[in-house]
Amino acid sequence: MTDTQIAQHYRSLLAKYGDSPGSAQWADESSQFRRFKVLNQIGNLKGRTVLDYGCGCAAFAQYLELTDQAPRLYCGVDLVEEFFAYARIKYPEGTYLLPDQLSDSSSFDYVIVSGVFNNKIDDNPGFWRNTILRLSDITRVGLAFNMLSTYVDYNNPALYYEDPCTVFRFLKENVSPYVSIRHDYLPREDSYPYEFTSFVRKIPFLIH
Repeated sequence: MTDTQIAQHYRSLLAKYGDSPGSAQWADESSQFRRFKVLNQIGNLKGRTVLDYGCGCAAFAQYLELTDQAPRLYCGVDLVEEFFAYARIKYPEGTYLLPDQLSDSSSFDYVIVSGVFNNKIDDNPGFWRNTILRLSDITRVGLAFNMLSTYVDYNNPALYYEDPCTVFRFLKENVSPYVSIRHDYLPREDSYPYEFTSFVRKIPFLIH
């Protein structure tokens, strides 16, 4: 799919499901928040500046409030502008932008990317690599993102699956020496570990 087709796909989901996990292609709030909990292991976001790339209806901002981690500044970026009306109701303190409105001179403590790389498009490897390189340039402390894994028990032909070893190697060689990957969690209680989350830090994780 192209960017235009991806945007139309999510507009259709929004029209069908409204302000709910379904509009962001998630099964339910429980599985969505499970992913947020893992992504949140990049660090304590309370009082920090946060970019939520692929924000949808700002469910991640809601999650941060519910877990007492409200950021000092929250910026949501999404390809579908129609999401922003719901996002502003849910988290009015946030700033909401289309991808081409995000300046390369921007700077955030943390960048979170959830579900953005899941749909099959014309050039998935180029898309996720270029997106992570761009986002890493505006990240001061840490970047976390999730992807569907090639280590799965089922393949959906409409979705993109990536080898976590390929992602790890790319991050180590091109982004930062401080990289870790989690591939041991269940998005749903009765599921299989079919996705993984990558953590990229600009500063090392110190063990005390």
